[in-house]
Amino acid sequence: MIEFGTLYPYHRPFLTPERGETATNLLLHGNGKGLKALIGRLANRFGANPNLRFCAECVQQDLKNHGTPYWHRS
Repeated sequence: MIEFGTLYPYHRPFLTPERGETATNLLLHGNGKGLKALIGRLANRFGANPNLRFCAECVQQDLKNHGTPYWHRS
């Protein structure tokens, strides 16, 4: 799920192995507190609270094809 359903794979190449392991553990076993700072989403101006966007047509397609809508990374 982490590989295909989160933005973490985009950030991993820029993390040290130790930070990557810590981030993975937070995603798997933690509550996510401090994750954005750890992977650099705050420091590189991505922002702490980006606007979330969705496409109503895509939601309908997801419902038809998968039974539930989900956030796409595209």
